[in-house]
Amino acid sequence: MLPTLAPKDIVIFRPTNEQDLSLKEGCLVVVSHPLKPEVLMIKRIYRLTQHGFDLRGDNEVGSIDSRQFGLVNNFCLRGIVEQVFKVQTAQIGPFGSFKKLKQKFFEAKRILLQLIAHQ
Repeated sequence: MLPTLAPKDIVIFRPTNEQDLSLKEGCLVVVSHPLKPEVLMIKRIYRLTQHGFDLRGDNEVGSIDSRQFGLVNNFCLRGIVEQVFKVQTAQIGPFGSFKKLKQKFFEAKRILLQLIAHQ
């Protein structure tokens, strides 16, 4: 999902299903890969149909998405992305800013708990 998401970014998502009225074109969603169900992936809803989701990655040239594997069935939907915490991988090392990463993690955990409490 480059450039929107980078490796190591922390993504918070709200579990949901295809009945969720907040699902619309442009939403970032977490889905099970249609050919490898044990793999989760994050894609953008390009188009909603009665037969499933047309999902696309933001990297049009390099993304593996509905253009390769077709529509994704509704039962593959796992959630809607609520928050993304950007992590600067260059800052996280033996002498980097682990404290900043830890702060982002606890902020993400706090938001997740708030989302759960509102369900």
